[in-house]
Amino acid sequence: FYSGPEEIRMRYRAFVLLAVSLLAFSGGGGVWAQEAVEPRAPAPGALPDAFVKEEKSPFLAGLRRFEIVTFGSFPITLLYTNMGFRLSRYFQTGTYSTDTTDSEAMLSVGIAALLSLGVGAIDAVIRGIRSSRADRSESGRVDSP
Repeated sequence: FYSGPEEIRMRYRAFVLLAVSLLAFSGGGGVWAQEAVEPRAPAPGALPDAFVKEEKSPFLAGLRRFEIVTFGSFPITLLYTNMGFRLSRYFQTGTYSTDTTDSEAMLSVGIAALLSLGVGAIDAVIRGIRSSRADRSESGRVDSP
């Protein structure tokens, strides 16, 4: 039994009123100000020790950065590689499909991995150039007394 748009409008108003009431009167809504609570000190041993920079060789620090950049860029390169495969299939066949064969998926992952290695290598080269420029500028500078 349907009486028309007026019934829909009334149900919508009732729903909005219910939603606003739930948000206003719920504990996590934060509509009314709460009293300030004094912060307590954490229990001993609950927090980690202060950060201490480890002495690593520049090679190991660079290798770690290369690893982070390479693995971090992999999801992005995989996304764009899959998009490239789908667009090429669209331009070849004229239909868009997300179905991929196993060989196509493996090729896509391989290309994304190689692109990620390339991103990591480019970052390492840029960092090497910057550090060598900084070393040259520090060694050629004469500090005034």
